[in-house]
Amino acid sequence: MVSGARIDPTEDKRDPMDFALWKAAKPGEIAWDSPWGKGRPGWHIECSAMCLKHIGPTVDIHGGGTDLVFPHHENEILQSETYNGVQFVKYWMHNGMLTIGEEKMSKSLKNFFTIQDILAKYRPEVVRFFVLNATYSAPLDFDENSLEESRKALEKLDNAYDMALSAMGNAKGADDAQQLCEDSWKKVGERLDDDFSSRDAIAIMFDFARETNRLVSEGRLSKKGAENVVKVYRDFNGIFDVLEGKRSMTVTGKDVHVASFPDPSTMTKESLTDEKIKEWLGIRAAARAKKDFAYADAVRKKLAELGIDVKDSKDGATWTRK
Repeated sequence: MVSGARIDPTEDKRDPMDFALWKAAKPGEIAWDSPWGKGRPGWHIECSAMCLKHIGPTVDIHGGGTDLVFPHHENEILQSETYNGVQFVKYWMHNGMLTIGEEKMSKSLKNFFTIQDILAKYRPEVVRFFVLNATYSAPLDFDENSLEESRKALEKLDNAYDMALSAMGNAKGADDAQQLCEDSWKKVGERLDDDFSSRDAIAIMFDFARETNRLVSEGRLSKKGAENVVKVYRDFNGIFDVLEGKRSMTVTGKDVHVASFPDPSTMTKESLTDEKIKEWLGIRAAARAKKDFAYADAVRKKLAELGIDVKDSKDGATWTRK
C-alpha cells in the first residue's frame, strides 16, 4: 500500500492518489445513466457539487470533524479547484471528536449516549456552555463530573448577569464602568478572532463578572454603569446563547390570600415555571406571616430539591435556579 492511498494501483486505478468521482452501479443501489455507464457520484464529488449549487465556487467557512481532513476534504479541494479554477475554501474549521474515557464513542463499545439522555438531566444552555468552554479543534472528553462543573460555572456567570440586571433599577454609585466594558468586550472579540477561541473568550467574561460584581457589592456602580455592563452580557449572549437572565425575583407575599396552604410535595420540576415559583414563594411568605414556619421551611426544602435556591431578606425572598 502506498502512503496516502487506500487501494493499491491496478488496471482500474493507475495512480495511488486517484479517487473515485463516479462509482459503478451495484445491484439495489440508486443509479443514473452516464457516459461511463450506470452509476452514482462518489462521496467526495457529491459535496463539491452541493457546495457549487447552493453556495458557489468559493466557500467562506467549511467545517467538519478532524476525521474528514483526509481523504474527504483534501479530495474536495482537489476536484473543486480543478473544476472551478478558484480557491475552494477560505477558512477550514475541523472540530475534535467527542470521547468518553478518552475513547471515541462507539456502538460496538456501548459507550455512547444520546442528546436526549443528557437533556433529561441538564438544560440545553449547560450542554452548549460545556462544548463552548473548550477548544473546538481538540478532542472533548465527556463525563458527568465535567458537565456538572460546567453547570456550576455557568450558574456563577448567570448570577453575575442577574446582579447587573438588578442594579439597573437601584444602582446609586458614580462609576459608569465604560472603560471596563469596552476593554473586556474588545478582549472577547480578539479571542474569537483568534481561531474562534471560545474558551478564552469565556475566561474573559469571568474576569469581567468578578470586576462588575465587586462594583455592585461596593455600591460603586451607577445606573448607566449597570446598563453598560448588561449590554456586554447581552452582546456575549447574542453569540453564545447560554445566559438566562432575569431569573432572580423578589417575592413578599403581601397580596397572597389562600384558604389553605397546598402540599409542597405536589411540586414537580416540570411545573416550576417562573410564575409558579413566584406563586409558591408568595404562599410561603403568607405562611411566614402567620408564623407557620414549619410549612415555610417545607416549601423552601422542596424548592431546593428541585433546583431552586431561596434567600430571605428584609425585603422578601429572592430566588435563582441552580
